[in-house]
Amino acid sequence: MDRKLEFSLLRKKLLGDETAHPDAGRDQLILDTEAKKFGEVKGGPEFERIFFGMRASEAINNGYQITQKGYFESPGSIPAIHTAMYLREIINAQRKPLTILDPFAGIGHSSWAFAMEGFDITSIEKNPFTWQCMMHNIEKAGLSSQTVGFNGDGENFLDAYATIFSAVYLDLPWDGKYKYNVSVPFHFEDMRPNGLAIAEKSLKHADIVAVKTPQNIDVSEVRTFADTHSIGSLVLYQNVEGRSNEYNQVTVIFNRKTTINEIREVSVSEQIIGKTARQTG
Repeated sequence: MDRKLEFSLLRKKLLGDETAHPDAGRDQLILDTEAKKFGEVKGGPEFERIFFGMRASEAINNGYQITQKGYFESPGSIPAIHTAMYLREIINAQRKPLTILDPFAGIGHSSWAFAMEGFDITSIEKNPFTWQCMMHNIEKAGLSSQTVGFNGDGENFLDAYATIFSAVYLDLPWDGKYKYNVSVPFHFEDMRPNGLAIAEKSLKHADIVAVKTPQNIDVSEVRTFADTHSIGSLVLYQNVEGRSNEYNQVTVIFNRKTTINEIREVSVSEQIIGKTARQTG
């Protein structure tokens, strides 16, 4: 059987009809055996997604909690830690504190990445079960002193408190009706809520806003938004070495301190997280 088809069938067996039930899997943990199986279908153990610096099954066996939906919603920790490293350089250059808001935190693997890179991060998650997983994972990693987590509406928190942060990181859910197909452009309106609307709101409070998107983001939308607001933008293609396209990611970074628009393509290695990440917990 074709690997892509087999993966799709396994996912449907686990989550059911995601078009009808876009929140399916948010209240259920994925098992280590299931994570291994998905990696094998992709091509072998090395194709398991990386969470908290480890293969998903290894992270689960080490006590981390990964929801079924959280597993599929992210390419894993490698692009997240690269984004954290990149934003750290920008914020340090601006001589601002390493503080960041993650208003749609999920199971906390992006929050983990920022805390690993020295940020003080405030993480918001709306789903109570997912929030409990996030708090468990941050404590498991030994990063509680750098992370404040709230169970609540990230958009409301953004309105009230975003001014106290140097940057905002947006990892917005995609609309459950969206079918991942890199042959057609991904639009910010495919996010829930609309990605550009939340980015615009965030930029009223913070100079730097990073938005995680799939690799087929419509770059023209990024440019138009940046030009309209007279700010800079960076479309950062993060290609994970040795992985299929599914594991690659784009992080769109809007910066009020510049008007330069650019596109970069980088190769991101698992080596950036390996040794240090495995020392946590």
